[in-house]
Amino acid sequence: MINLEVTILGLALALDAGIVSFALGLLVREESFQKKMIRFALLSLLFGVFQGLIMWAGSQVGEYVTFSYLGPMFHYLVAMIFFIISLKLFSETFKENETKSLSWNITHVVMLAFATSIDAFASGMSLATMPLAYMSSAWVGLVTIVVCFIFSLSSLFLKKIPEKWLLRFGASIFLLLGLEIVIKQFVAKG
Repeated sequence: MINLEVTILGLALALDAGIVSFALGLLVREESFQKKMIRFALLSLLFGVFQGLIMWAGSQVGEYVTFSYLGPMFHYLVAMIFFIISLKLFSETFKENETKSLSWNITHVVMLAFATSIDAFASGMSLATMPLAYMSSAWVGLVTIVVCFIFSLSSLFLKKIPEKWLLRFGASIFLLLGLEIVIKQFVAKG
């Protein structure tokens, strides 16, 4: 079922993926405009598909799955992925060799798509009792595709800023996303 509440949920879930798309968009400064658009479209599609499928999976197991003592570990794993990416980006900004451009490949993007979709699983569990939960999941995936593409495009407007500062900004985004997850876990336990 598609309604305003599901659209707002989709926007909220898509923000993490959009921010990651923005950060990844900062890394493809040297490519042609056409290659950037293809990368942005594929990135957005992958994030949207993961968001929709993982939300659908959550809706399928929603009434059978309860959060055990292992539940928070998944959030800490996601935070670790963000911290590692942040450290890698920060370390690249301090290297002397500026001719090498930092890039991302499909493995990185799949890991990030999964990491940013874990919240969708929990949201999907709450949709388990809703009729036609698969339509809501597909809608959230579509919203994520649009948000990620817009965020990726917005990274193009920062091409005049030195690359080291953009990488540091991207690293800061990943660091903040990781910290957000850790803080949410501590607040939830408190």
